[in-house]
Amino acid sequence: MDISFFSKKLLEQRTELLQKNLRPMKSAYPINSEYPIVLSVNNNKFSICVTKSSESHRQKLIAHANIWPRTLVNSKTNIETKIALIGNVATNQSYQGQGIMRKLFTHLSTYSIELGCEALLLWSNLYEFYHKLGFQPRGKELRIFFTYSNLRSIQNDYHFDYVNPDLLSDYEILNILSLRYPSSFFIKRTVDEFRILLKIPDTTLLICCKKNQIIGFCIIGKGNDMIGMVHEWGATHPEIIAKGLKHILDITKSTKIGLLTPKYLDLQWYKYFSDLSHEIEEHPMTLVKPLQHDTQIIQNLEKAFIWGLDSI
Repeated sequence: MDISFFSKKLLEQRTELLQKNLRPMKSAYPINSEYPIVLSVNNNKFSICVTKSSESHRQKLIAHANIWPRTLVNSKTNIETKIALIGNVATNQSYQGQGIMRKLFTHLSTYSIELGCEALLLWSNLYEFYHKLGFQPRGKELRIFFTYSNLRSIQNDYHFDYVNPDLLSDYEILNILSLRYPSSFFIKRTVDEFRILLKIPDTTLLICCKKNQIIGFCIIGKGNDMIGMVHEWGATHPEIIAKGLKHILDITKSTKIGLLTPKYLDLQWYKYFSDLSHEIEEHPMTLVKPLQHDTQIIQNLEKAFIWGLDSI
C-alpha cells in the first residue's frame, strides 16, 4: 500500500471511486465539476491517494481524500491561522474495515503539520466514525427556513437579478465579498478562487443594485449540495436578504427556502429573520481535529463561520 499525491493516470479511477461512494444516485454532472479547485487535474497536491500495485504492476486506487490548506482570519485583528479542509473521503468497498482510512488520516495530519496548519476540518454526519479519528463537532450554524407565506408581505421594491460571474469585474467581486455578513473568524478567499467556485454547476448568484452599487447578494445551490439553501449572502440590511429570498421563491415556484447563517447573528438581524421564519435549526458547523496542544484554534473555530463555497 502506498500513500501519495494524485497523478493524472489515476484520474479515471478517482472519478469512479468518488462517484460510486459519494454520488451513488445518478448525477447530471461529474463530481470533478463540483469541486473544481481540489479535484482539478492541475492541483495534484490537494488530492491524497492510497494505491496498491496489482499483479500487472498497475496502480489500483483504494482510498482518497482531498486536503485544502486555507487561511482563517480574525476579522478584528487580521491575524491569520492556517487550517486544512478535508473532503471527498472515500474507500473502495472491497478494502473497507482494514484500517486504511486511519492510516490515510495519520498521513493527512502529518502533512498538514508540515504545512504549518493547526487543525483539520471536515463535513460529515458520520460523527462516531470520525470521533475515533480524533474529530469533534465545533462551532454552530443556523439553518433558517422560510415559506412563501412567511415572505408574502415583503415588498418587491428592490430587484435581484441573476449575474453571469464571467461578466463581473474584480471590483464587483470584492464588493460582494465585503458585503458578506461579518463573523469573528472567516476563511480568506481570493477573487480568482471566487470566480472558479461560482462556476460549480447549479450555483446561482443573484445581486441587488441601487444606483449602480451592489447592496445585496444571495448564492443558492452548489452542485448536489445546498439544494434549496442560500449559503452565501450579504447586504446592508436584513430586509434586502428577505427580498432576495422571496425573489427566488417567485422564480423557482418553490414553497420553502433555507438561509444558512452564523449562530451568533447580531440581535437586529436575528430578530428580523426569526420573526419571518417558518422554523430554525441549529447544527454543528464542522468537525475539527486540532493538530497542536494550543487550545486557541479551538476557541477561534467556535466563533468562526464557514461559508458554503468554502466547504469541501
